[in-house]
Amino acid sequence: MKKILQCFWKDKKANRGSLAVLMITVILSTTAVFGVINALPLLKMAIGNDMKNASYGRSDFVVNGLEYELFSLGNIKTEAKVTGILNWYGILKDGGEKKCEIAAADYSVLPEVFDIRMADGEYLESDTKGAVITKWLADKLALKQGDVLKISINDKQYSFTVSGIALNRGLFADSTYLILLPKNKLDTILGVGTDDVNIAYIYDCDAKTASSDIGVPDNLHLKKVVDEDIINSEISLYALLLVFILIFVFLIAFYIIYNVYNIFVVERAGYIGTLRSCGATRKYIRKVFITANIIISAISGMIGTLLGGTVICLFAWKVMSVNYLKEEAGYMLVSFAVTMFFAIVLAMVSISIPLNHVLKYSERALLNNEIEKNKTRISAVPVVAFAITLFLWGLTSIWNTGNLLTECIIFMLFIVTSIIGIRFFVYFMDRIVGKRIGKGPLLIAAKNVIHNIYVQKNITLIAVLSILLILVGSLSYSVLKGLTSFYNNYKCNAYFETYTYFDKDDLQKIKQIEGLDRSYPCISKRMMIQKKESVSCFIEDSPEKFSDEFLEFNIRWKDFSQDEFAKGRYCILSDVLSKRYNLSAGDYVEISRENIEEKYQIAAICYTTIEKGNFIFLSTYDIPFENCTNPNLILADCDNVPDFFEGLEAAFADRTLFMTTVEDKIKEDEESSKSLIAMFMAFSLFVVLIGVQGIYNNFKLSYINRKKEFAVMISNGYRMQKLFQIIFIETILCSLAGGIIALIYIQFYRNAIVDIMFLMDLALPLINKAWIIVTPVLLCIAASLVSILVSCRQISGIKKNMINILKI
Repeated sequence: MKKILQCFWKDKKANRGSLAVLMITVILSTTAVFGVINALPLLKMAIGNDMKNASYGRSDFVVNGLEYELFSLGNIKTEAKVTGILNWYGILKDGGEKKCEIAAADYSVLPEVFDIRMADGEYLESDTKGAVITKWLADKLALKQGDVLKISINDKQYSFTVSGIALNRGLFADSTYLILLPKNKLDTILGVGTDDVNIAYIYDCDAKTASSDIGVPDNLHLKKVVDEDIINSEISLYALLLVFILIFVFLIAFYIIYNVYNIFVVERAGYIGTLRSCGATRKYIRKVFITANIIISAISGMIGTLLGGTVICLFAWKVMSVNYLKEEAGYMLVSFAVTMFFAIVLAMVSISIPLNHVLKYSERALLNNEIEKNKTRISAVPVVAFAITLFLWGLTSIWNTGNLLTECIIFMLFIVTSIIGIRFFVYFMDRIVGKRIGKGPLLIAAKNVIHNIYVQKNITLIAVLSILLILVGSLSYSVLKGLTSFYNNYKCNAYFETYTYFDKDDLQKIKQIEGLDRSYPCISKRMMIQKKESVSCFIEDSPEKFSDEFLEFNIRWKDFSQDEFAKGRYCILSDVLSKRYNLSAGDYVEISRENIEEKYQIAAICYTTIEKGNFIFLSTYDIPFENCTNPNLILADCDNVPDFFEGLEAAFADRTLFMTTVEDKIKEDEESSKSLIAMFMAFSLFVVLIGVQGIYNNFKLSYINRKKEFAVMISNGYRMQKLFQIIFIETILCSLAGGIIALIYIQFYRNAIVDIMFLMDLALPLINKAWIIVTPVLLCIAASLVSILVSCRQISGIKKNMINILKI
């Protein structure tokens, strides 16, 4: 066995470059699989990291009242350290009145909880006297250190010296419009005591400290900062989708490895024929190849997982400041075992299929390399597969089974039949071009695309990888948008609110302001749910109309009539809250505000990413809460937002309005979610790299195996320039054919994917932007064109060694 394996590695007829290509393919594929398996804990870590470091720093618990209710730090009973922030709102002049958030704190204590990094690389110093603003806000208002910042607080203007410009991290990560002030200055302005705050942070707790160990008044809400249940409820929206992406990555890896192994086995057909003629049995030959395959897979798999683990750990350390190896050592060990198992099993399956096919031939056929003859035979299988694909497309377009497992099985069958059916397009092209007679480079290249087995494989590979890369890109981008841009659900471009409310005369005045296309008055308040946490609430009798026209909520009514919603005390819970409190449609939930409590029946569940799912709807029927009957928030759609805000300011000169553009909020979300964006971008780019590398390697191997074909053409008088021209045209036609097939199929899949996401209860739409669809196709075409450089080197070497090549 040892000597046979040595011959296997050193077989001169089988170019050793293919062995290197094979190992590189397995290395990168296992790296991708290892990375995707670790994507979920990385995502959880990123969310937890953002929750803790962005909003709560090093605190273990946070205490707050309803809206801006003040309380004294002395009322919190704990052995741990406690500090607080006086959180308020002010008005900035930023092309109109812009609502800003003010956080007042003791600068000598605040750094114990938050790492506030300044733009110059230093940290916030305890002796800082003035205001600290974000670099983003400083650039927007053209401010620098030492300048004067004017803020209107409670309808009175105050001036503060800008003493520091901070990066959008830590305390500033959630709001680019946050302004940090010394607490004694805001205390004086508001006339409150030194211990009065509305947010308190409890830190340096013992590891075993529970919520029950901390005493807080009944009117305050105590929350554990990093709560696994809350993180799991948020990430459960996306876990199934990540599994879906993992399946596509498995398919990408399998298809690339299968194609490389297929060529790897076929080019060693002569070696297999030699073994057979020397008396080796089929069983023994399988043993030889599978043993070699296990060695290749084990070595390449270990290198791939080591590379993947290194990349993940470096990414977690550099982007999220987390020691991933320390935090998830057990999970990484399991991931290593799963990835190695995947590498070996997948490689064994990939080599067994072409090996069993080759072993069907006689020794003579193998020695004479006659095994390709039957591959050009037209089969009815691709035609049948394409017909099934069309049937499944029609089926998924008009009918939904309503069962997630059934839909997933149909979709996987859809993908398999469509991949097999790609050969139908080749047969179709054969009907158009195959019978034409001529000698031009274009016609020769077109005939090669149709009849050459290696070029056909390239068409299929480009089509399949383009399809899978588009699916991975669309799903990743959808998840990314769902996690980082909670304002994409808005179907308007601005909104404004007031401390009090808008009466009928105010609403009529708003409608008359020039530039307003349409508006929707809302009642927006904060409510306590189950006496545990404060959530955002819309009080609205027509939530479906509201969702359709201004703010998408994806409401699922199930067995409840929409018309009944306004006729009783009904509510709509977000999917996140329903899972967090184990509630479903028909159950009752306790809603409270300012010591008034009431039971509401859940009429429906909405699947929304607004407020990270911490959201409810209430009907206006017999509303028991005070100051909850008149609108205080207006959603607006304007031709020109700045001009409209200017007109709004003039119309309500005697009142303070807080005006916000949806565009600004989206920018803030993206700014505060850089770690999540970086993670998904890195993940998507790596998957694309694997696909592009697979196409490049497949083209490279096809050129290696077509050496004899090129040698025959040169010996028949083809000049090198003409041969390069044929190969170039051939590559362009092959790439375009594969890309067009991918674009056709991706339209087939859309309805099926949307149905599956609906059944998964995912609170986000499938985003199919043009650049997501076109970019993978262009990258695949680019990889194909780059591979021409390999063909140039191959052809240049053929001329020098033509006689030996023709002897093979």
